[in-house]
Amino acid sequence: MGAKKILILEDDSTLANALAGTVKKAGYESVICSHPDEALNELDKNSFKLVFIDCLLPQTPGVDVAKSIRKNFDSEILPIVMMSGIFTDKQMMKDITNEISALDFLKKPFEVTEVLKFLEKESVASHDERLAKSLFSLPDRLGAMPAKRNEILRALSKIHGFELPILLTSMVANSCSGVIQLSDEKGEVNRISFYKGNIVGVDSADKQSTLGKLLIANGWVLPSDLEIELNRPSEKKIGQRLVEENLISPHAVFDVMEKQMALRLEKMIKDKNYQIKYEETILESNDSASIDATEYYLLLDHWIANLVASEWLNHQINLWSGYSVEFGPNHDPYRHEYEASTIRAVESIIGSIECRKELSILQKFYYDRISEFNKAFYYMLCLRFVLFTEKANIMSEQEKLARVQKLWPQIKDANLIETFLQIGGRRDMTPEEVQVVYQDFMKKFPTSLGDPNNASPQEALCRTVKERVTSAYQLFLEPSKVLTYEREQETGHASKRSQALIKMEEAKKFLSLGQYSTATIIINKAIDLYPGIDSGILYRVWVKVGSLPQNKNVEKDLLLDVDQMLAKVSSEEMNSAIGCLVQGLVAKRKRDFVGARAFFERALATDKSLIEARRELNKLPADVKKPIDLLHGDLSVVLGSFFKKS
Repeated sequence: MGAKKILILEDDSTLANALAGTVKKAGYESVICSHPDEALNELDKNSFKLVFIDCLLPQTPGVDVAKSIRKNFDSEILPIVMMSGIFTDKQMMKDITNEISALDFLKKPFEVTEVLKFLEKESVASHDERLAKSLFSLPDRLGAMPAKRNEILRALSKIHGFELPILLTSMVANSCSGVIQLSDEKGEVNRISFYKGNIVGVDSADKQSTLGKLLIANGWVLPSDLEIELNRPSEKKIGQRLVEENLISPHAVFDVMEKQMALRLEKMIKDKNYQIKYEETILESNDSASIDATEYYLLLDHWIANLVASEWLNHQINLWSGYSVEFGPNHDPYRHEYEASTIRAVESIIGSIECRKELSILQKFYYDRISEFNKAFYYMLCLRFVLFTEKANIMSEQEKLARVQKLWPQIKDANLIETFLQIGGRRDMTPEEVQVVYQDFMKKFPTSLGDPNNASPQEALCRTVKERVTSAYQLFLEPSKVLTYEREQETGHASKRSQALIKMEEAKKFLSLGQYSTATIIINKAIDLYPGIDSGILYRVWVKVGSLPQNKNVEKDLLLDVDQMLAKVSSEEMNSAIGCLVQGLVAKRKRDFVGARAFFERALATDKSLIEARRELNKLPADVKKPIDLLHGDLSVVLGSFFKKS
């Protein structure tokens, strides 16, 4: 932290000394300057918590001095309080305050209490202390004693879906017990229960992840048997009833319940905001299904690699670009978590961090792979393998320009709503909050743009970005206009998705006929029309597997590519009928006929009308069932064989 110094730029010695006396009583050391050059020289040599500047100074107006300071010191790093006995017009005071992002404007003469309010801990807290409110500093703060940790959790009110990995990992890593309640804008409530760091319950309003559907999808029960049990009056849970009727094994219930919790958690990791409430409930172990730390870290890797949007993550991490990075208390390169796919994608990241470089410098090493670097860094941050240091560096004009250059690809093709979200906004903000976000953005924006008629490419880019962001800001100042704009965007959005779905159905017909070239053209058109189309990757895998050459050497490499493509598909899609069909086709090409049959049967259980799955079943060798070794086989497989339907 910087020294507890206050800089006073005031040419009236009587007033300056009086102000210095007040500052001293509050426990601060003061430095008095009567000339702007003297003050700027002091800022170069020392660190200050706060600056008081008189508006009327000899030779140079105080406002111009403040502008000079702002070129080198962000308002969060160095707050400024302007003072004047002449400029007392409210509008003028407001304009000056906004122009230099001042903390406040003090009218002369002023009371001691007015000065003291700026010296209170919250008013002049350092940039580090204010930024520590961000969830990205939670891994460090939640490593505190339980009482302090619970206090921090109770203080949380909002969280973004992509920030959930930070919070959940902290609960797991610190062996917490309690319940986190998340409410979305529709009023739907999700509850995540922990017992000594294990996730023992995930309750949600999601209708697609019911136990019954997952039992069918995983091949543990036939739809007909499930329907009979569901129609039979009983207050017992469906899993317990199926076990009592010897339709499934207890192992199957635990297995599917764990998958159910994982699927529900996955659906919460999305681009949406939640109201959060933490209940310090001491739960008891019920020896039921649970997700332990080992299983959780595998899920965490999958979430960050495939669910957390790169654009969102890049923006969040860039906010810390001026900070240094050091290894955290849990860093141990021999831990198995370091084998995560996110870290393997940038294997040299550990060696880079060992030098304790600034984050912005580390990012430059991965300029062409910045999204992969940020995902690996996010994973390591969640697990407290790395932490940010407390010292922030002043953002230079070059760093500000680099920030604009990073932002531009993210907003180039974005609409105004997406643009505002990229700079840290939310849909539910008040006009006052919108203004704060915009002002914060402009504080870190290049100030020297030159002549617009003779601008360099960098200056032209800055003007373009500024115009786009300003338009987004102006839109969000009027909530009614945001709704109108959003409806207009959604209308076009829905139309494109509808057209893309029609094309995917058309492609499916050609895939069924083995006409892969024609199907590929149609699939590409659908994805170009609507990049987020469901099953896009699955259909491309279908094409790849169907058109694989018979050359074993080539086939081996291509099947590795297929596995990597499937790793990017969500659990929900993988459990769909098309997902099971495609996995069956992949297993078939790998000569795993037992696995292929299981996938094709699951595809039919999910969608009886899927003719392709039935056709593939008929093509399989007649007898591909693997005999089960009752004496030496895996216990779960042996037990499952007694209950699983054929």
